[in-house]
Amino acid sequence: MSSSEKAIMARKTYALLGLRPGCGETAIRKAYRDLSREFHPDKQSGKSAIEASRAASMFLKIKDAYELLSDDKKRAEFDAANAASERATKILNQRVAEMDATTRKMRNDLERREAEARAQQQSGSSTTSIRRKNAAATTAQEKRYTEAAKNRSAEAQAQRELRKRRALKVSWHTSCIPSDQDLDNLVRHIGPLESIERSARSAILVFFSEDHATNAAIDDSITTTFKYVNLCSNDAWQRLHTALKQREPQPSSSG
Repeated sequence: MSSSEKAIMARKTYALLGLRPGCGETAIRKAYRDLSREFHPDKQSGKSAIEASRAASMFLKIKDAYELLSDDKKRAEFDAANAASERATKILNQRVAEMDATTRKMRNDLERREAEARAQQQSGSSTTSIRRKNAAATTAQEKRYTEAAKNRSAEAQAQRELRKRRALKVSWHTSCIPSDQDLDNLVRHIGPLESIERSARSAILVFFSEDHATNAAIDDSITTTFKYVNLCSNDAWQRLHTALKQREPQPSSSG
C-alpha cells in the first residue's frame, strides 16, 4: 500500500470514529465506547429493519476501525502517512500561491513596460530600437503569463475532476429536509463523508473514495430515501452499469 493510500485509509478509519488522525489513544478509546453503545444491536429495539441493519453494519465497521487503531504500529504508520499527505498538500498550496505571485509580478511588469512605452511615444523620444526591445520583452512576458495561467488552470481542473468522481448528488422533497447529520448517518454504512455541499433542495456528498460514491448510488436504502440520486462524474452511467452488473448474482458453474 502506497503512502497516499495509507493516508486516505487513515482518514477514513479515524472518520468512522468521528476523529482526526493523530488524536491519541485516549480519544480513540472514548469515541469507540460512545459509538459502540449507540450502534450496539441491543440498543436497536423499536427501530425499522433497515435502521437496525444500518446500525449492525456500522457497529462492525466501528469495531474494525478500533481494532486497527489499537495496534500501535499500524496507528503510527497511519499517522505518519497522513502527516506526509498534509505536508504534500501544504507544499502544493504554497506552489499555487507562488504561481499566483509570479503571475501578478508578470502582469505588473507588463503594465509597467506598456506605460513606459506610451510615455516615450508621447514625449517623442522613443526610437525604433526601443520599441522593438519593449515589444520583444512584452511578448516574452505575455508568453510566460499565459503558460503559468494554463498550468494553474490544468492543475485546478484535475483536482476538480478527481473530486467529482468521489461526489454523489442527492435531492429531496421540500416536505422532508434532512440535516447534515441526517445525511451523514444515512450514508455512514457505506463510508464516511469528506464534505457536504448543500442547497435548498439538494446536496453533493463527497466521499473519501470513488468506490464509496458508486456503492452509495446503487444502495437501496439511499435510492429509496431521496427523490434523485446520481454520481457527479461524466462517466456516471458507465460506473453505475458496471456496479449493478457486479452486484448481480453469478450463475452457478456446477453441472
